Amino acid sequence: MKDQRGITPVLLKSRSQLIFSFERNPADLKTENALDAKLYETFQDRTIFLPPLRERLNELDEYIRTFLIMYNERFGKQIVGLRLEVMEALYVHPWQGNLFELKEMIETFVKHSEGEYIGKDVLPLMRQVEGVQSSDSAGRSGLSGFVDLNKTLDEIERDVIQAVLERENMNLSAAAKRLGINRSTLWRKVKE
Repeated sequence: MKDQRGITPVLLKSRSQLIFSFERNPADLKTENALDAKLYETFQDRTIFLPPLRERLNELDEYIRTFLIMYNERFGKQIVGLRLEVMEALYVHPWQGNLFELKEMIETFVKHSEGEYIGKDVLPLMRQVEGVQSSDSAGRSGLSGFVDLNKTLDEIERDVIQAVLERENMNLSAAAKRLGINRSTLWRKVKE
């Protein structure tokens, strides 16, 4: 907190522009005394909220293409896309690490893939990349064996679907059967 108080006068005198990034809402951090009130006041009217990747899955395809191009060039590969099973797994992934996690996952996939397409043989690597992210990500996503009643019903449903998919090795048909819904309903829920 002492360091934060020292930043505020420097920011007020500076002609440069800085970007602060927070994993949580800065107003909540201020309320919890984890963020200095004066520092918060210097930028509170210029706050931009970027929803997490899991809330904007419609952008996933474009990010994947971008990272594929980047890592193809870096590793001298010519991968043109991902097989359906891999895309389905990426759509149901909780993305606790947001774009950093996706970027690392695509890098891992490209490194370990041969041929033009990334196939289902990379799916076990998802757990390795996920493990590199914060060790409590499973608890935050509600996948540690209990239901987080602080979440909305939609979030709980998403966590349950993700847990079942992981237990069924990302097999949509098996997961749908286990959930008691048809595959197309599961696919629609995954895409939402």
